[in-house]
Amino acid sequence: MKKVVIVGGGLSGLSAAYYLGKAKPMWDIQLYESADRFGGKVQTKHIQRYTVEMGPDSYLARKPAMTKLVTELGLSKDVVINKTDQAYIYSRRKLYPIPGGSIVGIPTKLIPFAETRLLSTAAKFRVLSDYFKRPYSNQGDVSIGDFFKYHLGEEMVAQLIEPLMAGIYGGDIYKLSLDSAFPQFHQMERRSGNLIRGVLDLKNVAYRNVREYSVS
Repeated sequence: MKKVVIVGGGLSGLSAAYYLGKAKPMWDIQLYESADRFGGKVQTKHIQRYTVEMGPDSYLARKPAMTKLVTELGLSKDVVINKTDQAYIYSRRKLYPIPGGSIVGIPTKLIPFAETRLLSTAAKFRVLSDYFKRPYSNQGDVSIGDFFKYHLGEEMVAQLIEPLMAGIYGGDIYKLSLDSAFPQFHQMERRSGNLIRGVLDLKNVAYRNVREYSVS
């Protein structure tokens, strides 16, 4: 019998132990964690009357692998779907609503984006300038942080993109692969010329599909 030791009981360690146990049920798999709890960065705290997620607080439902895993673990009934239709960013001791019409923070509607107080005027113009930019020069993979910083600017990434990504991945976006996490953004950029055009094209296609479905 082979013996395997996994160091670290965060999400990666727990996932490795689970899938390795399914693939090699006869192996002796041991997992070690120095803290008094498993879960790593996935932590929930109750502060006053609020429930606060200290790490990643959600997953993308369009990725079926996670939904399949939740079902296998018998946690389907514990899944909570966001029904508020409004998310907020906490910055400078205030809550700022994410501009309406945003796709992962990327604006698709001018007025809500122009009215937000989360970003400075200079940052807004920097974001809109992407409409005239060329695709990212690196032909291979790139980090999420570098990709969005090139297209949307440093302030946009720090104030909006990074908090949203942290809610999903809980890691350093300058070390996370774009092609692994969001390959569609690379594809949209190459197909439409830049990120803003790609997101707008995607929205227009979705709108046309909905109209055609409604008419038919």
